[in-house]
Amino acid sequence: MTARTGAPTIELRAATPADEAFLQRLFADVRGAELAPLALDEAAVETLMRMQYTAQARSYAASHPEAVVDVVVVDGEPCGRLWVDRSGPEIVLLDVGLLTASRRRGVGGSLLGALVAEARTRGCPVCLHVERHNPARRLYERLGFRVVGDGEVHLAMRWDPTRPPDGQANTAS
Repeated sequence: MTARTGAPTIELRAATPADEAFLQRLFADVRGAELAPLALDEAAVETLMRMQYTAQARSYAASHPEAVVDVVVVDGEPCGRLWVDRSGPEIVLLDVGLLTASRRRGVGGSLLGALVAEARTRGCPVCLHVERHNPARRLYERLGFRVVGDGEVHLAMRWDPTRPPDGQANTAS
């Protein structure tokens, strides 16, 4: 995927072992605010982030062994990751994360828009889980994702090519 229309140039490339340090730094950037209320020292935060990163990676790899991890590159610089499983009858978005400096620039919307376009072409749904209070939920809803499951912490959301967004005619066909 490459986008250019006055907006940043966005590319995806397969993550490699050489990206590990960046991906860990990204994880800490995305999740670090969650630990701020704990008032831990820097070494404890680093250890906890590394443990959580490893646990998440193992969990995703075990539950979605055919998923693909891409590094999101904006204007030539790595700024995020996109972890997607396309191996089944639906596209499963496991994770999308962007460095703080790359948020609110249209990057997430472009990535998700491309995923929805791919799903529309394939005629399949896109599924994801989002933390209940994550601001990205509004973006998902604008793109036509609907809540289909309500857990204690996460909401299951789904974009379905056969269901038009609320208040709109179905343009998926």
